[in-house]
Amino acid sequence: MVRDSSATTRIELDYDINIEVTVSDIAVINDLRNLLATTPFPYPLTDTIELTGVNLTTVCYPNGPGFQCMCEEQFAWLNDSCVAYTPCDDIINGTCRCINGIPADGQFCQLTPNSTTVGLTMQNITSTDAATTYTAVSSGAYS
Repeated sequence: MVRDSSATTRIELDYDINIEVTVSDIAVINDLRNLLATTPFPYPLTDTIELTGVNLTTVCYPNGPGFQCMCEEQFAWLNDSCVAYTPCDDIINGTCRCINGIPADGQFCQLTPNSTTVGLTMQNITSTDAATTYTAVSSGAYS
């Protein structure tokens, strides 16, 4: 019996990626939103890796002496963050859409239970001083 040693096994892996980018102009956030809205997904990065989607989740900006962090559509702060950082809107069903402060542990808005997204699920945008930091969590496939 002869075995074919040229046979290969294809393995598909899904993964998350966190990306942080600092910008000093709020217009860059809007440019990023427009770019993501017009980018067809899945987006091939190489012949074996593709980006399946991207969603923004959180925008934080200076507000008086501190910061205010608001969730994008379909995302919300969990109750612990709402209570710890004082909500700037109502807590409904254990979530809020806005908090007064940037969580020290790097938390960002989470997908709300009644929402569905395809591909990548989270991106965090925070602002410090005159700079804004983006954190993306993305899903992709590797084969």
